[in-house]
Amino acid sequence: MTNTPKNDRSTRRPDCVTETRMGNTVLIVSGFFKAGEAYVYLKVASNQPVTVNDLFYCFRGESNRTSYIQIRLAAIQLFTTLPAAIYNMLFSDSTSLFAIDGIYLLLTLLGMVISLFADLLFSQCYYVMLDFEEYTGGEVMKAAVQLIRGSMGRLFYIVLSFFPLYLLGILSMGIGLLWIYPYKEAVFANFYLDLIKKKVATGQR
Repeated sequence: MTNTPKNDRSTRRPDCVTETRMGNTVLIVSGFFKAGEAYVYLKVASNQPVTVNDLFYCFRGESNRTSYIQIRLAAIQLFTTLPAAIYNMLFSDSTSLFAIDGIYLLLTLLGMVISLFADLLFSQCYYVMLDFEEYTGGEVMKAAVQLIRGSMGRLFYIVLSFFPLYLLGILSMGIGLLWIYPYKEAVFANFYLDLIKKKVATGQR
């Protein structure tokens, strides 16, 4: 009887580690498609022709820089979720369920806030990568942070403005999302172009 919780906990640990690794692997691979999407909508916003092959552009010409950026973004996501995951793994068998739930919720919310901040901070990485082919992966991330500086509040407002549209899309059984998602990506691409125009206008490098 006394060994049952220990056995349950030990069998859960590999599952937690495996799920974390799988999640980050998927996150890294999905970054290539996300960068491909950025490439497509950047071309759309610039009135350039688009083909289906553009979605796979980063698998061919930008694999090194895309990997560099996405691995670091995945590491940030891992950092934001790991404390709550470890706490849940170590203390989920405790009898103080309400205290544990409260701490777990706090760690989860804290991770979400940090994750949101990181998403906004590095939101322009793929656009910068695609626009400045001479930049290394590290230079891309630095330039992206400098570019978004002073405009994170505006980007956050844009993100929030899509929540009602997503709600309508869900209420339409997902049909509306077929139009909302492309519209959102087009808005983000145009937001980047607006940042670049302001940077050029102010003479920033």
